[in-house]
Amino acid sequence: MTLVRNIALFAAMLAAACSSAQATGAQDDDHLSAILRNFDRNEPFYVLGGTSPANLKLQFSFRYQTFGDTKSESCLEKENVYIGMTITGFWNLAADSAPFEDTNYKPELIYACKSSFSNSSPYVPAIHWRAAARHESNGKGGPESRSLNKVYIEPALEWGESPSVQFRLAPRVWTYFAIASENADVAKFLGHASLAASLSQKDKWLFRVTGQRGDQARRGNLTVDASIWPNWFFKTESLPNLYWHFQYFTGYGENLINYDNRMIKALNRSSTRFRIGFSIVP
Repeated sequence: MTLVRNIALFAAMLAAACSSAQATGAQDDDHLSAILRNFDRNEPFYVLGGTSPANLKLQFSFRYQTFGDTKSESCLEKENVYIGMTITGFWNLAADSAPFEDTNYKPELIYACKSSFSNSSPYVPAIHWRAAARHESNGKGGPESRSLNKVYIEPALEWGESPSVQFRLAPRVWTYFAIASENADVAKFLGHASLAASLSQKDKWLFRVTGQRGDQARRGNLTVDASIWPNWFFKTESLPNLYWHFQYFTGYGENLINYDNRMIKALNRSSTRFRIGFSIVP
């Protein structure tokens, strides 16, 4: 009887342990789901390749909602505060050791929300408000060190609702502070304002033009991005959620190490780039 009682006691203890583990597992799954819900898109997420010289441009970007795990419908709530991070790398495949020429890090504290007007005319846009404090650096020391800080605001106007065609106009203005001495003249080349205009249709295509004017005459840059979703073109669900991505850049400041094109000129290389690849978040 003692043996039977001990076996029964052990079985009860094992069942209780399993039940507790299942409950803990369920709680862990819920907690993980809540964390994942807090991640959102930030800037484009892509891998692009070009020639003359052979190079890759990689960008990874996300933002994390710091309070709660649901989206706020009001612009006066703490749920609109995010921590963002964008990393852009430039991989020179033409060099002997195939080094990364530069890697730019952009952590930022973001406030973002959307204002829409119910029962309004289709000619009245929704307004996506975004304000942030951002640090930008390339993580290097000595003469190749580049670092700056900025505060910017971006009131983006958007016409049309998904899944129809949408047009977006996004002016951004900023001011600098705590600029490193190695790039003290950065405003001459990158200025204090940019304007992005895009036309898109969800899960089909996106076309965007971004212009930035430097404070000095004939400075600034122009970027043209075009993305196409293969599933829309091929009518199949077997492809991953990737977009073909085409990018054209000309001007100054594509990366921090060459923001003034000084090193590019020394290497007798153009500041114009055309790259093709894929993006996850165009």
